[in-house]
Amino acid sequence: MPSGTVRLAESDACKNQAFIYNEKVIGLQFHIEVTGKLVNEMLESGNDELKSNVYIQTKDEIRKGINFCKEANYLLHKLLDKMEEKCKRK
Repeated sequence: MPSGTVRLAESDACKNQAFIYNEKVIGLQFHIEVTGKLVNEMLESGNDELKSNVYIQTKDEIRKGINFCKEANYLLHKLLDKMEEKCKRK
């Protein structure tokens, strides 16, 4: 990653799961914005992409996580609020 980047999260599948670059850019390698409805739509339209692999969840595994969408959306809004607050201070 470029100089000025701070890694926030990593996993076995993705070393740079979440990061901040130069205190202005946030990179997230996951879908914090999804809703339950959107997850179901993605599962239907992208069904062919769910090939058996150590880093690819099954439809059932993904659907079990739908309960976390509201919490993820809440965290997304808090993150965006903080970013907006910081931009206004500068």
